[in-house]
Amino acid sequence: MDTTFLYAKINQYNQEINDCYEQIRKYEKDMEELEGLLERLRMYDSDFSDMQIKRKHNLSSAVSELSQQQRYSNNIINGFESSLNEVLYGSENDNAYRCMEEMICIVNREIRKKQIQIEECMKRIAVCNSSIASCENEIKAMEARQKEGMGSRL
Repeated sequence: MDTTFLYAKINQYNQEINDCYEQIRKYEKDMEELEGLLERLRMYDSDFSDMQIKRKHNLSSAVSELSQQQRYSNNIINGFESSLNEVLYGSENDNAYRCMEEMICIVNREIRKKQIQIEECMKRIAVCNSSIASCENEIKAMEARQKEGMGSRL
């Protein structure tokens, strides 16, 4: 093994480091987009919850008002309340919540994947830096041996 080979290896490691940093930038950009999406999903989830609370309150107020007016039979009021409760508390509402929670979980998993990919790149960079240091130490040792060999010839 000669110094030319070691310098070529150093160049390869430096290129690999540059490639890793390029990948990291891409992963970070992807994470920013995913975090923006996650923020929007959380806002939608909060808005949906707020809207459901208002709807439930409005239903309660409407039923109370209808009962106080005494223009409608209890059967009509109970049927009205039951129908709207099904909308507010029923399976469609549950499906909407589950869907939103699932989307948030999916985006969180994708963010975690990007974090892991960045960690893997950072580990690879550390390995490359260690390999570069080894090559540089070997080059120094070769150069020192060459100097010793020249010094003994004089």
